[in-house]
Amino acid sequence: MSAEAGIDEGLRLVRAESEALLADLRALGPADWRHPSNCPPWDVAMLVAHVSSGGEFFCSNIERGLAGVHTPARSREERAADAGRLAGAGPERIMSTLVANTDQFEALVDRLDAAQLDILAFHNHGLRPVRWFVFHRLAELIFHRWDVQASLGRAAVADDEAVGYLLPTMLEVNLPVLYTRGARGSGRRSPSWFGAQKRSRHAPS
Repeated sequence: MSAEAGIDEGLRLVRAESEALLADLRALGPADWRHPSNCPPWDVAMLVAHVSSGGEFFCSNIERGLAGVHTPARSREERAADAGRLAGAGPERIMSTLVANTDQFEALVDRLDAAQLDILAFHNHGLRPVRWFVFHRLAELIFHRWDVQASLGRAAVADDEAVGYLLPTMLEVNLPVLYTRGARGSGRRSPSWFGAQKRSRHAPS
């Protein structure tokens, strides 16, 4: 167990969302993986490769932060190339990478004490305490699981418990960062995502 009950809860939800995404992915056919995603120019395989490899990026940044290093091990371009290679390796490799990186992330954060959870580590949004990475990894899994289903024209509703855990940090920390950067094209999905959750929960049965 980690040093804080809230982090334990976050890790449990990260695990649950990862397993739910894997269950969705195992049900996809070959054509589904090649289908265009709602994050152009990616197809579904590239979208999932991005979220799968993201776990390794988080672990690397946390480990480097704990060592006092506040720069990434690999550039954004190198990581994009890595995700492209993973996407090209096929569904089984993509899914096994998601499993391995979820295991690594959980084991890494679970062993940290309260002081270590406050240590700053690199992220593209700026230096963040290690505990923040639990919230942000959960956000990536929730959003991109929604993206996969929405890209394929399927019902996409996030888990209420996970969203309830995540929402305070999204509003207090992530949203101000994301929306002070100016226009970034069609990939800015948060308003439509939250709107879709609200509509799906209030639609007549």
